[in-house]
Amino acid sequence: MLLFGVYPYFCLVANLASDFHTLVQNLKIKARTSQRPARLISVTHRHSNHKIVCLAGRWLPADCTSKFTGQGEVEFGSMKPTIACVGLMNPGDRYRFTRHNAGAMALDALWPDVDYSAFKSLAADLAEVSDAEAKLLLVKPQTFMNLSGQAVGAVMKKFNIPIGRVVVFHDEVELDTGIVRYKFGGGHKGHNGLRSIMGVTGSADFHRIRVGVSRPANRDDGIADYLLSVQPAAQRVTADQLLPVWQELISRLLAN
Repeated sequence: MLLFGVYPYFCLVANLASDFHTLVQNLKIKARTSQRPARLISVTHRHSNHKIVCLAGRWLPADCTSKFTGQGEVEFGSMKPTIACVGLMNPGDRYRFTRHNAGAMALDALWPDVDYSAFKSLAADLAEVSDAEAKLLLVKPQTFMNLSGQAVGAVMKKFNIPIGRVVVFHDEVELDTGIVRYKFGGGHKGHNGLRSIMGVTGSADFHRIRVGVSRPANRDDGIADYLLSVQPAAQRVTADQLLPVWQELISRLLAN
């Protein structure tokens, strides 16, 4: 008698699992191939009125955003590419305004009101900014500069971001203070943060926004001491200096 009592419930669970698996596979394909929003109103089993609602959407690609509406449904937003914007830096108040932290200061100049959250497992502080065309993941590595690749590699893996959608903001001694330039690929020219990223990812094919900090006025001064010295506030990069280069880069990146 127990067997006959349990069997209908066993069949129900099996059917629910089968239907949900099919639904997941169909939505995976739709999310990867369609530019239109995919919406899951509710999943109701055909033989009962049991509803299944996916709250986390973890099986979706990283490019697909989701939210729980609170009304028994999950809404999946339009496909937006996720772009990692990495501001190279050394952690700690001692280094906050040094020239070597020009990359992180550039993030602060472009997005001044953003709150970052610490992700120890990724060795980085992260914040998310959404605009009409892309989701921006702002990344401040909490390793020292020569280990920046550890944080960048971990973030890329966690959020499934390809190297071609990584933008690295970094200090550049070959450019005068206040000059900002875009570059794609190339060597590291002795910059330990870039060197580390290339070493961990195995690629130099990422976008760069080079923030000029000049060379020391006295050529006999050591470059390391100069980069680790505090940059006067009047010399720090501004949003006005960054915006034209950033807008050109984001347009080019999204076009591709």
